[in-house]
Amino acid sequence: MISNAIIYFIKSYKNTNENVIIYFIFKQKGKYMKRILLGLCLINAIWANEADSIHNIESSQPQAQQKKSKDLMAINALSVGVNLITGSTMGANVEFGFPLLKKGLFQWRNYLSVGGGALKLNADSDMDTNFLLFSEKMTFGVLSGSSLGSHAGFSYFHPYLFIGGGFGLLNNAKNAMSFGSAPYYYEVVAGIGHDFMTANGHSIFFEFGGGYASLTQKGASGILGGFTRVLLGYRFYF
Repeated sequence: MISNAIIYFIKSYKNTNENVIIYFIFKQKGKYMKRILLGLCLINAIWANEADSIHNIESSQPQAQQKKSKDLMAINALSVGVNLITGSTMGANVEFGFPLLKKGLFQWRNYLSVGGGALKLNADSDMDTNFLLFSEKMTFGVLSGSSLGSHAGFSYFHPYLFIGGGFGLLNNAKNAMSFGSAPYYYEVVAGIGHDFMTANGHSIFFEFGGGYASLTQKGASGILGGFTRVLLGYRFYF
């Protein structure tokens, strides 16, 4: 099934400059990274199962929606969004996104976010530390359309890889930490994501990934280290 997805992915984009994505997949040495990238191809093959779907969607929509769809496909689009964080940390973010590069269907976007929540710093307690997190994330993906998805109201699909990092302030009375004073929290994270987008620029998205977190002072990082994270959220492209 994965091999069929790859073949479909190549055929779907043979007239674009996005073959660099396929090349990138097979250049990866790690099995884990290959599986993630191949999974993105599979997601795209399932949802964008017609190579001419973008054209079909636009031609089947009312004239007013066609204009909006074409504006969206131009995707010099800014976005604002909110999301919920689950996993080793719990909380919420607000974000602002903008494109860094668009070439054919390929998109390289950047997101700046600020959020807060709770994390577990001590093994003998549960979600004992509050945090305020400032983060940046870059995504690398393709924007495609699907007549199948349009029946559910989602005219466009945007599978992507992401990599990012963050810097945070902590508050924990037990560990004598307060916002604005050391130690500080930092993290690096990577994973996969997917936007389910309407013709009017509304999007529901999810992200799944993991990374590494620590504190700036040695010996104060408690049980921090490797973590997994799931994001569920909403974006509006304009």
